Amino acid sequence: MNFLAHAYLSFQDDEILAGNFAGDFIKGKAWEKLPYNLAKGVLLHREIDYFTDTHPEFIYCKRMFSKDLRHYSSLFPDLVFDHFLANDSSRFTNDSLKDFSERVYGAVELNMGHFPREFSFMFFRMKTGNWLYGYRFKGGIENSIRGMVRKANAPFDEMRPVEIFRENYTALQESYQRFFPDLESFVKELLYAGS
Repeated sequence: MNFLAHAYLSFQDDEILAGNFAGDFIKGKAWEKLPYNLAKGVLLHREIDYFTDTHPEFIYCKRMFSKDLRHYSSLFPDLVFDHFLANDSSRFTNDSLKDFSERVYGAVELNMGHFPREFSFMFFRMKTGNWLYGYRFKGGIENSIRGMVRKANAPFDEMRPVEIFRENYTALQESYQRFFPDLESFVKELLYAGS
């Protein structure tokens, strides 16, 4: 999953949220040097990614992108699922997404001293551009898709995954609707088992 989903699936614990949010930037066993709940967030991030990557709906969505984009195809379902999460009226309204985005930025900033510099650089751009809120809009998610293509230095036009997103919008949305409740249940079980 991408940033919005990782934050949402931290369920109101700001340190777990910060670790989960920065999880892609904490390599190997570096999590062992973090405070307990930040480390718990990093490990949660890895569990979420594994669950997502092996879920039939994610694999189905990846196939929509794979014909043209080959091994880069796994980059895009995560992003588009954040778009559908941002527009999921059972989880966010327009105002609650704005408030949630601000809370996420604040929680991450409080813990920034624990994270690598490359995360800080990316996070500054994210907060300045309010990416989390921007995921609500097709233009925002399309900008993120194009940015991902440029960052990956992918050997195809940056508009191709955007076109695939547009052409398959309804199918991707339906896949998100089948997938996300499974992921949410999985994470709740991980976080609250035995409590």
